[in-house]
Amino acid sequence: MKTLFSLSILIVTFCVLIFIGCQSHDPVAPNQQEQQLSGADEDFSRKPIKIGEGTVGNSYPQNASLELIWFAQQNGYSSGNMNFLNGSKLYVSFDALTPPPGTPQGDPVMIGGLIEMDTLNNELLFSFGPSGCQFDPPADLWMKYGDLGNGNPTLYYIDANGNYIEQQPYSISQQQKWMQVKIQHFSRYAIAISR
Repeated sequence: MKTLFSLSILIVTFCVLIFIGCQSHDPVAPNQQEQQLSGADEDFSRKPIKIGEGTVGNSYPQNASLELIWFAQQNGYSSGNMNFLNGSKLYVSFDALTPPPGTPQGDPVMIGGLIEMDTLNNELLFSFGPSGCQFDPPADLWMKYGDLGNGNPTLYYIDANGNYIEQQPYSISQQQKWMQVKIQHFSRYAIAISR
């Protein structure tokens, strides 16, 4: 009975999130600092960019979310995958999440992600929220960059001032066009390919 009740709550939450997602293109609760990293006011309501011929053909921006549930008997948050249409994903292992400060004990935590394409600079931007989430062990982020075309990719961490700081990925497959990073807290990343 308890499982059925929990399942019902998950279904209702999922339906509410879908409804909210249809009303807004904003990722799940990123803090204002994260929103200001790539410019004054990001316009999440802009129309998706269709990638040109000869690529995977994904549209951007792409949103995804993941709800992590508290398991009192195991004293930890659930594991889970956040999957994006372009093949990117974030994996959080069991009991890795420390929620943002002020989160009531036992409350589920909804995390969200946004991938945007900057066609001018030929880069993909990866943003996550809410701010304050920490992961131990680190969460795994696999970033697919096939929609950028061919060339040598460069990974950047974007700091609070909007500066691009070149990083080495944890692993990379140039043949399959993905990079993996391990994250201990939500940061903003970019993958760029020079033209």
